[in-house]
Amino acid sequence: MALDLLTQHPDRPRRAGGPPAAPAETPPRRRRSRRQHRVAHPPLLLEEAAAEGEALLRAIFETGPDALVLTDSRGRITLVNVKAEELFGGSRQEMIGESIEILVPERFRNRHVGDRATYAGHPRSRPLDSGLALFALRKDGTEIPVEISLSPIHAGAETFVVSAIRDVTLRKRTEEALRKSEEERLSSMSHMAAYVAHQLNTPLTNIALLTAAATKRSTDPKVLEGLRKIDEQRRTSAGIIRELMRFSSVSGTHRTPLDVRALVEQAMEQVRPSLRDTVTLAKEAPDAPVLIAADPVQMKEVFVNLLKNAAEATDHGQVTIRIANHGAQVRIVVEDTGFGMGPETLRSLFQPFFTTKAEGGGTGLGLAFARSVGTAYGGTITADSQLGKGSVFTFILPTPPREGGSEATAGDAHPGD
Repeated sequence: MALDLLTQHPDRPRRAGGPPAAPAETPPRRRRSRRQHRVAHPPLLLEEAAAEGEALLRAIFETGPDALVLTDSRGRITLVNVKAEELFGGSRQEMIGESIEILVPERFRNRHVGDRATYAGHPRSRPLDSGLALFALRKDGTEIPVEISLSPIHAGAETFVVSAIRDVTLRKRTEEALRKSEEERLSSMSHMAAYVAHQLNTPLTNIALLTAAATKRSTDPKVLEGLRKIDEQRRTSAGIIRELMRFSSVSGTHRTPLDVRALVEQAMEQVRPSLRDTVTLAKEAPDAPVLIAADPVQMKEVFVNLLKNAAEATDHGQVTIRIANHGAQVRIVVEDTGFGMGPETLRSLFQPFFTTKAEGGGTGLGLAFARSVGTAYGGTITADSQLGKGSVFTFILPTPPREGGSEATAGDAHPGD
């Protein structure tokens, strides 16, 4: 039918059982425009458009910047692009028709099958930066760290999934090198801080004993006032030493399963009495536990420092702390509506002994301590701020290892998150 429509001249009617009738004399016809000609042949247009659309989609799929793997509802690979061949070290002929599990490290395959079945029941899109620690398996047996996004495609009763897979080996190596460098730097500073604290403790103890003894023997108001000021300065110095000792004691070796929600609540209770009347403190957290593995005392101190800093930087408004699971990570975000900070301050914010407070208002070790704790437990802390628009501190920590696995892995990578 379509072929007949495409070959039959529109102005020459057929006679039943014979050749086409001779054309009647008609006035000269105007030349049809390309637009008119195309409108007169819709079947041809549809076929051309379908072919062009399919060719375009295949070109987009083939030239994508990431490895792309298309699987059907049974988890069978139906299509891959050139980047996937390069990433996994095999040809598309070797991969197409195989189970997606051939691209998953063997130690995660059993769990991956179950995860895939769960995903098939509730397919949904997932971005590349999902916070999951994922691994893929190359043809030669080597494992590579990857990021994977998932995009379900519904075609009738069938659901396909496009997985975009990105090799992050180089980035992970760079992050690990930076982490080790930071650990070494903090370790050196911790040893120095411990040495200084130890050396200062003895003379400060002697000062405390001597001023106490002199206070008992004197009745002169001027002398007593002088001794009181000496003791006040001694207490300030002792507080700095305690900060140094705390900073030098971060190791990351003491790991206890903790619910972040409880620690944050304790920190909020500690900070509330010092809040201005014009500042409110709010918490946003899920109903289910949010778990980390760390030292509870150190973690509570980190949250207290972050909340106190936010409260002190806010004349009026709100300080909000948000807690959320994000893949294989826990994110704690502290946001305030305070003064904010400029670029120069942000660059130095986490350096030891750097402070924006007035003299005597702080040691400048609070945020350095938070960063040291984050690094020790495999996490990070970042700050974002603008003058007059408040600040946002984001503290990220890994979730505790799952039973039978080191982290959330490739079992979550493909259909099965």
